[in-house]
Amino acid sequence: MRTYNIGQLAKEIKLSIDALRYYEDLGLVEKPLRLPNGYRSYTQENKGDFLFIKWAKAMGFSLKEIKEMLSIKQASLDTCQTVKTQAAAKIELIDKKILELKKLRKSLKEIVLVCEKTPGDDCPILEDFEQCK
Repeated sequence: MRTYNIGQLAKEIKLSIDALRYYEDLGLVEKPLRLPNGYRSYTQENKGDFLFIKWAKAMGFSLKEIKEMLSIKQASLDTCQTVKTQAAAKIELIDKKILELKKLRKSLKEIVLVCEKTPGDDCPILEDFEQCK
């Protein structure tokens, strides 16, 4: 079975050494075996957990949510339904953010149009910001 020191693992999975240590300190992954020289020795299973964390973060899950999913996986309890529920909730949150971003985009486009129609050095965008104070 292949093992990795922290530098090898970080390089292979493209995460920083600090990130690996942080995830370990948070309890997201099991503490690796320590060699007599004090170096960490990570297994393929550790590598898989770190890759899962990286993937889940890219999907928008918080570290708290990732920790919950990893504990579900380790406990092998109702894994699919629980994770499916979490994923569905994340989709709902993403959909809400998309709507908010679309509204923000529309507002900014309107401001830019007003700005394009305003002659001279007066900036309606800055004037709007001043009114917000």
